[in-house]
Amino acid sequence: MGAEGELVQFPIALVQQHAGTVDRVSDAVQLARSAVHEVTMDTQAYGQLCQFLPALLSPVFALAVDALYTTVDSLQSLRYQGLQPGPFFKQYGWGGNER
Repeated sequence: MGAEGELVQFPIALVQQHAGTVDRVSDAVQLARSAVHEVTMDTQAYGQLCQFLPALLSPVFALAVDALYTTVDSLQSLRYQGLQPGPFFKQYGWGGNER
């Protein structure tokens, strides 16, 4: 609903395009999130002079992983919320969850 009870209208092609973009971004972030479990760096990767770096970088990496998890969860939630069939979606020929 818009201001004072007015309906907000969106061109359905743009809504579908946006849903596709959200899907692609979600998939890309999901891929990055899954790569976290495949990549590790041991202390030898930093050399002798930089042995202090893992202690400094580990908390940053942990925050980045948490951000990836939150981002994927949010994008997937947005994807499903955006595809819920509403009363006006069907009248324009888009079945909500049907793609």
